[in-house]
Amino acid sequence: SPECVLGKNYTTSTDIWSLGICLIEMLEGNPPFAFMNNQRAMKMIPVREAPKLSHPEKWSSNVIQFLASCLNKSAEKRCTASQLLQVY
Repeated sequence: SPECVLGKNYTTSTDIWSLGICLIEMLEGNPPFAFMNNQRAMKMIPVREAPKLSHPEKWSSNVIQFLASCLNKSAEKRCTASQLLQVY
């Protein structure tokens, strides 16, 4: 998560970020920044916009919204697990 890369504390919000990244990997077969070496990819997480699906037109609006809820760059604004369960 962006906050972990920047050296902030690991929280449950970090797990929500990871859930979004895992979903991208399951849907596309590769995680975001798979084309980069690991060190470079880590440096890109806090400075680039949040990862998105390469072909969003293939997926439902619920999947797109779920990902956006998980991959909010602000840990404070990222949905909690309870919120995700209630909405989706």
